[in-house]
Amino acid sequence: MQLPFAFLLAMSLALIAAHLPDVLADSPSTTHNIVVDDTDGSPDGVYKVIYSPPDVWKAGSAKGCDGCLVSGIDASKVRNGTWHEAAYDAAHPQQITATILFNGDAAAYAGTGISVYGLFPRTNLNATNNVYFFYAIDNSESQAFGYLNATAGYDSSQNSTAAVDYDVSLFGVSGLNASRPHNVTLLVGSGGNPRSAQQQDLGLSSIFLLDYVVIM
Repeated sequence: MQLPFAFLLAMSLALIAAHLPDVLADSPSTTHNIVVDDTDGSPDGVYKVIYSPPDVWKAGSAKGCDGCLVSGIDASKVRNGTWHEAAYDAAHPQQITATILFNGDAAAYAGTGISVYGLFPRTNLNATNNVYFFYAIDNSESQAFGYLNATAGYDSSQNSTAAVDYDVSLFGVSGLNASRPHNVTLLVGSGGNPRSAQQQDLGLSSIFLLDYVVIM
């Protein structure tokens, strides 16, 4: 049984609160941009990405990626040598999310935007090259969705190989209030999203490879 997306967001926030009890407290300003690695989080350890279900997200590194579908990734081309992969199977739908909670900092003009970067598989026999996802800002009832595939004609990074594009900007949001905390929840595929019934790609399987997030 699939749960409503709004309920899923609430559960994601509860999960974050359990993992990051101090994230809503005042934190010292660092730089204008804060990079949050998929595995290590931010340099000061305050911000991390929370994955759900954790066993669905596979962690990749130079040592390999146990259970990953996308192969041939060069760890030297990803930030800190790590990435996370999640695969959504339309034949067996489930909610797969990645969530980050961050503070706005009006004094440092930080926390007004966020950009998510990842990898894009071009030719891989073990996985789809559809990158299909929804995302919501601050537990909003309205969600946006993104879609890339090998023929979608997006502005690919120069840092690419025949099989994989690296450092791809998957989505970004700006204009957020710098005086309040924010949360961004990413939903891989269409599982559990009420808007997915209105999309033609309801039965579309998806792959998502997360590298890092930039808080601006």
